[in-house]
Amino acid sequence: LMARDFPGSVLFACSHNAIRSPMAEGLMKAYYGKRVYVDSVGVRARPVDPFAVSVMEEVGIDISKHRSKTFDDLEDTSFDMVITLSPEAQHKAVEMTRTMACEVVFWHTFDPTAVDGNRETVLAAYREVRETLWKRIQAFSPLPPPPSGGGAGAPVPAPGLHRPGPRSGPAGQGPDAARIDAPRGEKPLAGRGFPSH
Repeated sequence: LMARDFPGSVLFACSHNAIRSPMAEGLMKAYYGKRVYVDSVGVRARPVDPFAVSVMEEVGIDISKHRSKTFDDLEDTSFDMVITLSPEAQHKAVEMTRTMACEVVFWHTFDPTAVDGNRETVLAAYREVRETLWKRIQAFSPLPPPPSGGGAGAPVPAPGLHRPGPRSGPAGQGPDAARIDAPRGEKPLAGRGFPSH
């Protein structure tokens, strides 16, 4: 995308609107703020996954209040771009946008519910999804993130997002620590000691 072609509205879509698309919506809102209208849907709707909430809290983004919805629940379907995260959502989005001037982009994204194991193993899979989405969102456009002092709802520049160590996480963060749409006094995605790989 060239900067002049940067979409004004983006819809993320996955199979259940419970993990991948809410995570992508939260990351996009944190990075681009009010410069882009962002929403998410699923082919079917399930409640937001607690592991997704946990790994997003680790980077200061609260998706716990996310309400899952389907394509049929959308009040407005006029998005500039639909980014699909599962093959099932891709088929549905192509069908929905057949008569629209809307770009549909497929970001094949691993479903972390396919991973079995203990809590740390499962959390590691969810973190991998978070990091994959984060890298794609950062590479989405040549536009730089807005400055941090941009007023209510201003997003926070995020220099990088790395897997936390085994003992780091949302300790000490309440549910109001970093709402997606609330102004923040700190940089939730920076300076928290996330080690590099």
